[in-house]
Amino acid sequence: MGLLDAIGGFVGWLFGVEQPARNHDHTRHFEHNRYSGAYHGDYENSYLPPNREGAPEHWHRPTYLQTTRPRVTSQSRNTSRQTSPSYRDQVVNTSSITLPLPRPQEQLYVANSQKPFSMNEMRLLMNKAEVFADGGEMRHTDWFYRNKHPGYFRNIQQSRNGMMNCIRKDGGGHSRSPINCHLSGLFFMANVDRRGNPPDKSPFGPKRLMVPAAFLMKGVNLYFADFYCMNHTKPHYVIIVVTVPGTKADNFCSQKLPRLDKDTNPFFQVTEMGPVVEVLFNMKLKIEIFYTKSININQILMDGGLFQSVVSTGSSTAGGIPNNPNCNICLHY
Repeated sequence: MGLLDAIGGFVGWLFGVEQPARNHDHTRHFEHNRYSGAYHGDYENSYLPPNREGAPEHWHRPTYLQTTRPRVTSQSRNTSRQTSPSYRDQVVNTSSITLPLPRPQEQLYVANSQKPFSMNEMRLLMNKAEVFADGGEMRHTDWFYRNKHPGYFRNIQQSRNGMMNCIRKDGGGHSRSPINCHLSGLFFMANVDRRGNPPDKSPFGPKRLMVPAAFLMKGVNLYFADFYCMNHTKPHYVIIVVTVPGTKADNFCSQKLPRLDKDTNPFFQVTEMGPVVEVLFNMKLKIEIFYTKSININQILMDGGLFQSVVSTGSSTAGGIPNNPNCNICLHY
């Protein structure tokens, strides 16, 4: 009995007025309470927020249930969804409900609300990268490679007929890079050791797709897109955007990014000699290739590509990792 009930009973006894008995049957004996969404006398599930429009005037919330959230069963969830405005706060029995799958991690990116670097500012950033790269050894590579979780490649081959579609660039590196959140592509790494082999570890996943250099580098344009590091113990990265001439991506880059001479730039050189393509990269840098055309994995495998298993030290970071704001070498504005 509540405090108001006790006071009312005392006043009634004092003045001889009989108090009507409260009827609690609506919380104990029913098959379905349309206000609470509960069934078969489930008293705990009969919680109803106070002042509910259309609720019985004699309804009240039991004091020991004031902090109890209702449980929505598989039978009652449809009714409670329609009648309870606090449905999002209710505990759902997930064993009988199909929950929506989250979006793939790689499709999550941070919106770039800052004004992108101008073409002149991009040239100044490229000058910093050239100063840092000066004196670095140019090493030959026959491969580009992309590391992901095995499920990423399995889904592409089973659900997309092998087509690896371009993905919107996230906010990693300098947040004001013109390609962030505006240009779509696929990342590949170019660095190999002195024997021509990629590292045996990867921070992006344990399965590696190896792509012959000639498969990606025939008849393309190269653009400088970023120069950054993540912290003082990490290497410096240069992002090279690779486009097919005449495409929308190529038109975008020609207006926003400095174009690189494929034969002489100090970061990443491509020389075409008929069917042979020679690729060199600067060993002082980590070269990230952002290829702006969707490609078919099955075609890569037919042209000499292959899969490898490597030691994984992490996975891709949703939204990307920003540049180190305390680096005097690559910090730009």
